[in-house]
Amino acid sequence: MPDDSNEPPTLSLATLKRLANLDSGDAVKMHLDAQQRRLVADHMQERGDRIGHRFELAEAKRLEHEAELILDPLMHCTGPVTVGNGGEMAIGTKAMAPFVDTVRERPDMLAIDASRQRMELADKAKALELGLDAAATIRAENSVEKMLAHQMAAAHTAAMELQAEARDLMRAYKRGDYAYQQLSVEAGRMMNASARMMDTYQHGLLTLQKIRNGGTQTVVVQHVNVGDGGRAMVAGQVKLRGKKRCASPEKREGAGEK
Repeated sequence: MPDDSNEPPTLSLATLKRLANLDSGDAVKMHLDAQQRRLVADHMQERGDRIGHRFELAEAKRLEHEAELILDPLMHCTGPVTVGNGGEMAIGTKAMAPFVDTVRERPDMLAIDASRQRMELADKAKALELGLDAAATIRAENSVEKMLAHQMAAAHTAAMELQAEARDLMRAYKRGDYAYQQLSVEAGRMMNASARMMDTYQHGLLTLQKIRNGGTQTVVVQHVNVGDGGRAMVAGQVKLRGKKRCASPEKREGAGEK
């Protein structure tokens, strides 16, 4: 008879090893399976099937308990959680080496898997170091801002590499006494692609600004009341250069009357 108590089941060493090889995606599937089994258990209870109800309920609890263990970093660590750059996470596993992360909140395997995937993608784009440095520079507050920082770093990397290749083609075109026109054409294509990547990077900065200020724009309106025959000048910040200072409008008018 299955155990339907609230106590978590005791797991064997083989089960723990099996769970250690699973990731957060498997945990999510197990949670969904547990929810389905709970619905089946309720249906069986309504039909008077007490044995089936207890069995499905016990299976649901087992799946939920194993899913929670999968999401526990201690199930996957071979070393302590360490502190690093870019607001990411790192644990002492082979899958995370040689990346270094930062733990800011209570970690779970879902966040750790997401952090690992972000860094692996940035590394494939040859923008890992730039992405982590950018995320640390803008003080990324969540996963969305971290991914945006990595995308900006990838765009910057692509722009610089395309620009360097375009310059190499132009040098080859000049060394060939301008005989191979296709080199200049390809160089122009790469320069245009580089410019688009630079524009994408700059749009990323604007997107970050919109995310943080909610897309709102502040407009300052100044009201100046001027009487009959009066004069007024409205300006923002006026900077004076050198030691010479311009006389005020009142002094200039007085000087003109004299």
